[in-house]
Amino acid sequence: MITLHAHVHAHTPTTGTTQQRLLLTLAVTLTILVIEIVGGVLANSLALLSDAGHVFTDLGALGLSFLALRLAARPATSRKTFGFHRMEILSALVNGVSLVIVSLFIFVEAYRRLRNPQPVAGLEVFLIATLGLLGNGIGVLLLRESGSNLNVRGAFLHLIGDTISSVGVILSGIIITLSGWWVVDPLVSIAIGLIIIVGAVRLIDESVDILLESTPRGIDLDEVVRAIEKVPGVCSVHDIHIWCVTPDLCTMSGHIILTDSSVSRSNVLSQVNELLGRDYGIAHTTIQVEDEHCGQDDQEWLAVKAQQE
Repeated sequence: MITLHAHVHAHTPTTGTTQQRLLLTLAVTLTILVIEIVGGVLANSLALLSDAGHVFTDLGALGLSFLALRLAARPATSRKTFGFHRMEILSALVNGVSLVIVSLFIFVEAYRRLRNPQPVAGLEVFLIATLGLLGNGIGVLLLRESGSNLNVRGAFLHLIGDTISSVGVILSGIIITLSGWWVVDPLVSIAIGLIIIVGAVRLIDESVDILLESTPRGIDLDEVVRAIEKVPGVCSVHDIHIWCVTPDLCTMSGHIILTDSSVSRSNVLSQVNELLGRDYGIAHTTIQVEDEHCGQDDQEWLAVKAQQE
């Protein structure tokens, strides 16, 4: 019995360009936040203040994302053998939870405003929301290539939601200016809250999935087992686990039983790793190769193991 370990490819470091874009987006977002808070108070607009609340979580999300990227770039240690890559996932989870909390506050305040409509300065709402839309648009363009980085994608989703929110606030400003129908302000706020919470739930779901080390979405564990068993020299596969450290860094561990002792372990390992990297994007494997339990003996051994479990 021998345990073999392999990397299909190296971990991809976070580029400085992404960090620079995050910093620039942080500056733009902070400016939007100040403008919308002041404007929301002066115009007495819940929609604007709701959007400002979302922008505030954007600011926190961007800050956490930047910090997580810096930490993820640090080298692995003897205790944190995968490095600090999971900081990206923890940051994404915090982003998602913060969005849910903001949405709940928006719903509560919108309910109060629906029961007791208050005057809103429609023209001011329109002008300030337009500035917010421009700022959010800049942020979206800066982070549009977030790719598979769940952490940066979380911040990107914040900005996407806020961009849509700004469009809704602009429309509410136009309607209020033309008709004086103040109730549209809390209605738009509810729509903003729904948009925010849908994206948040998806982000939380994906983050928790990774933290629980679930089999990655898009990978069928049984299919992987069947594919490995088709490799020449492989008799069977058991105790296989596939999980992700981050969405773009998936790993696998398992036991492979060879057909007989004459089979080259290194050749089998090379073929299996090539298969896993090419077809399933699995970058890191730890495989224990066995040859003493193949054939009838192997079936008896697996039956005993199943009874023990």
